[in-house]
Amino acid sequence: QVVFTDFSVLNKPYALPVSISYLEEITLSYRDYFFSFDFASTDYTNSEKNIYEYKLEGFNENWVNIGNEHQVTFTNLDHGTYNLLVRATNNDRVLCKEPASIRIIIKPPFWKTIWFYTLCILLIIVMIYLYIKNREKKLIKEKQILEEKVEERTTELKEEKFKVELAHKDIKDSINYKAADKLATLPG
Repeated sequence: QVVFTDFSVLNKPYALPVSISYLEEITLSYRDYFFSFDFASTDYTNSEKNIYEYKLEGFNENWVNIGNEHQVTFTNLDHGTYNLLVRATNNDRVLCKEPASIRIIIKPPFWKTIWFYTLCILLIIVMIYLYIKNREKKLIKEKQILEEKVEERTTELKEEKFKVELAHKDIKDSINYKAADKLATLPG
């Protein structure tokens, strides 16, 4: 049988609530990118002939033979859930029936979490909404300014038209007056 004997992160002992041999699950941060498990076989008859194999479910598909080495190290694993299985053979090459197992959960950085993605999407939607509303306000204000200018120019044109009509009437009246005066001065 194989038991876990030690656990370290970044080559330093990692504080656990109980011994690693009693844990079924360990949770790590994405910052804990380099960690190691030590293990041992409970067959001490000829321990230097014990052969170890491990498989990290979620990473390895096959068992990895590490010979007499009784430590395995992992670096830069993606966030997620893994299951580390370790098995050994004794000096007679008899494989243990049940491998030692521990679940490893690596939490993602906050910028790779669902709530962060949701927050970003909501923020983008709010920014688009605010941009549209701001643009709408500017267009309404520009429309009001344009309408005021049109109204002002219309009033100016009406005044100019009135002045032209008045001048036209004065000229017409003047022509009619001169024509009437000429008619009056004509003999007969």
